Amino acid sequence: MAGRVDGNFSVSKNLHQESGSVDKGNLDALYDYYRLQILFKQILFQLNPPMQLYSDGDFDNFIASTPNFLTIASNINDDAVFYYDRPESLLSEIEYDGNIVSNYRNISNSLLNVLKQGVTEYYKIKNLEQENTELKSYRDILQNRSQLLDYISEIQKTSYLFSAEATYTNNLEIKLWYQVYLERHGAPGDGVFDSELLSAIIDELIASGQVSQDELIY
Repeated sequence: MAGRVDGNFSVSKNLHQESGSVDKGNLDALYDYYRLQILFKQILFQLNPPMQLYSDGDFDNFIASTPNFLTIASNINDDAVFYYDRPESLLSEIEYDGNIVSNYRNISNSLLNVLKQGVTEYYKIKNLEQENTELKSYRDILQNRSQLLDYISEIQKTSYLFSAEATYTNNLEIKLWYQVYLERHGAPGDGVFDSELLSAIIDELIASGQVSQDELIY
């Protein structure tokens, strides 16, 4: 049972149920111990599950598991949550928690994992931003007739697929030998036209007079 409490000393049972005097400095330490228990049980304990999900990259369930941030923030910064109004009975009512250090170490590990996952997500975002910039450049090309024709002319130096004279308002004009190739053999699975099949088609079209040597761009 708790004893008399004055400004400097109290006589009561300690955490191990032993009677003795507790000076004000030790009582302040017990207050902090009590507050640490509240911090873990009422706040950090709620944050640990979403932190674990985030660390595992389970972002769908992470979003679903997040608590109300405003409520958590309010509790963290509310002195009343950590206030104990019965100092004379603190020693007799507080329960010793042998796992408190382990609990805080586990939370610390979770925070560290969150930070590591955050670094990983940062680099993913930077890569996506770079890809997005490249995609925007292609979009700008597709939306600008002059840039599109310049791009096609550049591509033809290696692929010879499209005619740069095709107008922007009409469908791009695919060269006849590629058209025949697609009709006969379908689109090449890897994007590379079979040279032997394509050469046979070109020879056939030249022999029939449908194309001339001058139209071939090598």
